[in-house]
Amino acid sequence: MRTAPAAPVLLRRALAPPEEARSHVGQRAVHPCRLPGGGGPGHPGRAARFTGNGTFTDQSVGVTHRGQDVAQPVENYAEAFPDMHREPYDVHVQGDVVTVEPPLKGTHTGPLHTPFGVIAPTGKAIQASCCDVFQIRDGKIASFNCFAFF
Repeated sequence: MRTAPAAPVLLRRALAPPEEARSHVGQRAVHPCRLPGGGGPGHPGRAARFTGNGTFTDQSVGVTHRGQDVAQPVENYAEAFPDMHREPYDVHVQGDVVTVEPPLKGTHTGPLHTPFGVIAPTGKAIQASCCDVFQIRDGKIASFNCFAFF
């Protein structure tokens, strides 16, 4: 199903302060840790968008982050690809689950930290398919699973 009326409401409650939720809700949905007003790296406001036991799983490397660490994957990719752009082309809603399909586009100009070591900047442009699956509970993100295919 295409963007259902419930999608903006679910995402607005979970991902953006009311004054910011009126525009680009889908784009904010795929970067919950880089939202305006979220502060700099490690800012506690990012984790506040998640439930107390919320998780962010980066399926591309098989690592799950919890607590204050839920922002770490997005901060890591933001450092490696500072011009990263994600523009959702499809949003699906089923109950409290929101699925967003954003292609990832950027240039690898910073170090990329992985469980297998650091990948030095290559200067190469990337375009990768991605699927983000959010489970929303009580107006916050209970889980965020990012499936990126590099």
